[in-house]
Amino acid sequence: MTSLTINTSLSYPIYIEPNLLTDCSLIIQHCQKLASTWVIIADEALLTLYAKPLQQALQQTNPHCHLLSFAACEANKTREQKEILEDELFYLGCGRDTCLIALGGGITTDLVGFIAATFCRGIPVIYIPTSLLAMVDASIGGKTGVNTPIGKNLIGSFYQPSAVFIDPLVLNSLPKHLFYDGMAEVIKHALLADNILIELLQTQTAAILNLEPAVLTTMITHSLQVKKQLVEVDEKELTGPRQLLNLGHTLAHALETVSNYQLSHGQAVSIGLVIETELALKLGICQPALLTLITALLFLYQLPTQLPKHYPLSGLIAALSHDKKNKAQQIHFCFLQKSGEPYIQDHQYSHPVSPAIIKEVLQSLTGQ
Repeated sequence: MTSLTINTSLSYPIYIEPNLLTDCSLIIQHCQKLASTWVIIADEALLTLYAKPLQQALQQTNPHCHLLSFAACEANKTREQKEILEDELFYLGCGRDTCLIALGGGITTDLVGFIAATFCRGIPVIYIPTSLLAMVDASIGGKTGVNTPIGKNLIGSFYQPSAVFIDPLVLNSLPKHLFYDGMAEVIKHALLADNILIELLQTQTAAILNLEPAVLTTMITHSLQVKKQLVEVDEKELTGPRQLLNLGHTLAHALETVSNYQLSHGQAVSIGLVIETELALKLGICQPALLTLITALLFLYQLPTQLPKHYPLSGLIAALSHDKKNKAQQIHFCFLQKSGEPYIQDHQYSHPVSPAIIKEVLQSLTGQ
């Protein structure tokens, strides 16, 4: 079995192994150490396929295993949905001796992690991510939160899970477009710090798209190791290095907001990687070869590289101005100089760009 340990304020293991969700023994061992009441909170789309069978398996050991669900979409990743689920936990009689089990994609882990952070002032949570995006990104690092009408993930907390269980075989049931979404985050991690992962993405494309378990396990592990390194040195994004994980995300979050989440996170990150590299080119930070590499990798995994022309530039720039990573009321971006070499200047990992330059680059790409 492949495993990693994330050494943050609460160190925790990540297990990566086919059939982890079928053979629940390791999940049960961890739950038994954490609490006497277990509550699975699942994406309702997974009730029949994974959530109810998991509950039945866990109830053989602990009859106090409950199941809640919600429709996991960006429109429901809200304070209101959080309150509904919290009230359901109270109706079940849950207190501090409760462990939550988040079963689903990144929306599920973000929301359930935030509930765990605040319910009775903090209870343990275990993540069982079922999308590639959640496996390589949302389930590691401790970021939890909800959306608001102003922007994405503006309310939340840093709260680490007690364990993460990744079963690559569940990706066989994932719609293909959602698999491609997750590949945007894998590509981001590869560009940041792992040329071996880039080579894997280039040479094992068919095996990855055919969901071969051994190759997926290797890919997921490499991707997680990149994020692990950055999270461990800067858990709460205070000293700077973790900011690099926002590569492609400043523009992506603005795109998600102006599209009213009709554009998926992976699609938005893919476009964000391209546009933010265009910005870096404009600023003289990188060379055209980097943009060629990024667009080629995204093309391999059927991800978009062009900004939709029907989104008004004024709306995009307004959304960018609300990004939570901004400093001194300036829009900040993370950039690459080349693959594996983030742009760091005067010990700063993110850099201000004026709205005028942003607008100029966006206009050149859309003709608006």
